[in-house]
Amino acid sequence: MFDHFKPSYHDYALNIRQRYSEDVLRNHFESYGKSVWFSWKLTTYAIDTSLGDGYNVTATLEHKAIGKAPVRCKYLVGSDGGSSSVRQLTGTDLDLDPTTHEWIRIDGKMTTDMPDSNIGFASIETEHHGNILWVKLDRDTYRVGFALTPALLAKYPNGITQDEASKEATEGMKPFKLEFDRLDWWTHYKYINQSVAQVLQKDQFVLIGGDAAHTYSSGFAQGMNTGIHGATNLVWKLAGTIKGWYKPSVLETYASERHAAAKKLIGIDKHAAAVISGEIPAQYRGLGRTADEILWKIFGENIGFNVRLGVTSAKNVNNQSPLMTTLPCGVRSPDAL
Repeated sequence: MFDHFKPSYHDYALNIRQRYSEDVLRNHFESYGKSVWFSWKLTTYAIDTSLGDGYNVTATLEHKAIGKAPVRCKYLVGSDGGSSSVRQLTGTDLDLDPTTHEWIRIDGKMTTDMPDSNIGFASIETEHHGNILWVKLDRDTYRVGFALTPALLAKYPNGITQDEASKEATEGMKPFKLEFDRLDWWTHYKYINQSVAQVLQKDQFVLIGGDAAHTYSSGFAQGMNTGIHGATNLVWKLAGTIKGWYKPSVLETYASERHAAAKKLIGIDKHAAAVISGEIPAQYRGLGRTADEILWKIFGENIGFNVRLGVTSAKNVNNQSPLMTTLPCGVRSPDAL
């Protein structure tokens, strides 16, 4: 995998938990004199272009202690998670593909004798716990995860507890030792679903992004990566449109490009999530390979997309064939110092 980082100066992997990344983004935003509000819920929004001042959206926010407050804005961007209020208020449906996969993820300070436990990440294929995930996170923290195979689901018919999940993680890591020195967080992912919002731009002034636009498993750890790339795609188009630099067709490419990227990602994730859970997808069954071998085949075939150095966009109003030798549009530009 690290060989595929070579086109970038950032030829390393940092597995930083989202709460710390959010701290960085929030602090940077606040350094511009802006503020981030918490505990407010979007209840309704309305679009009215008759005033002609550019503030075409009126959003009604509600706080349990403060009450309701109307906010007028030029655009409404919903990046409010898989249960997005913005998406629901737009009436946008999800193209949903449900699964029966169930996974465990545990974060904490751990001690193990597994070689190269600090290299970044590892994958251990087992017959009894599916694919064991091992990740070196930020600070002194690691993440271990495993699939709840049919045998494990039968073992815990009433659901698995935190202590039971920790014991199964220790069992799954054998012959390597695993001890939990501190447990920070754990979760039981049930019925992992892959979904894409049918539209990402509604009524011209409402945009949907991040997990509000698409959901998938954590198998290849693409959630925040995809969200950041979606935000990068959106921000310059939205800012330029607000400033009057671009025609509406430029902003519209956000929805078409990100929808295509989400569909490709979910196509990859369907196969990856199945193999991680110990199931071999139909198109790979004739290869005579183990689930672990197929997992790395899927990963290798899509590595450029997964690390985001090989992402490309189809031809549109922004991405045209150049008239002279230049950097190709719709393709990631090389790093520059």
